[in-house]
Amino acid sequence: MEIRLKRKDGTIYNALLNADLLELKGHKVILTSARDITKSKRAEREKDRFLKAFASSTDGITIADEKDRFIYINEAYARIFGYHQEELIGNTWQKITPPEMIAPIEMDLSNTCTTRYRCILWEVQGLRKDGMIIPTESGVRVFGMRKETIRDIFAL
Repeated sequence: MEIRLKRKDGTIYNALLNADLLELKGHKVILTSARDITKSKRAEREKDRFLKAFASSTDGITIADEKDRFIYINEAYARIFGYHQEELIGNTWQKITPPEMIAPIEMDLSNTCTTRYRCILWEVQGLRKDGMIIPTESGVRVFGMRKETIRDIFAL
């Protein structure tokens, strides 16, 4: 169970408490252990804060993995392209890009991922689910997060 404990110096921290009933030399004993989970609780609050901000934004926001697959899409982004969020998760940006624009965008993205700025902003045509071509302003920011961190944040 999760509990709050006090250290010798008086500081309070979040802990995960485990208890087991054991028999040792004919006597029943309780073995307990506590693990400090302060950092994971803080990370969970931070994740919730980011997700609430992303979800409430009127700007379309996505997060993609190292293979360009969407792992998070806010409702505004899905609406811009005429999809439901679930329809785009696991797909790549190519699904919402006119075929003739894919190669130039791949070139720009390739350059972005190898520069020290690791950021790009440009106007590009988008492809809605109904086939309509729409103008969009897209920005890409490459974060140096480990895959494990992204998976932890988005519970993959």
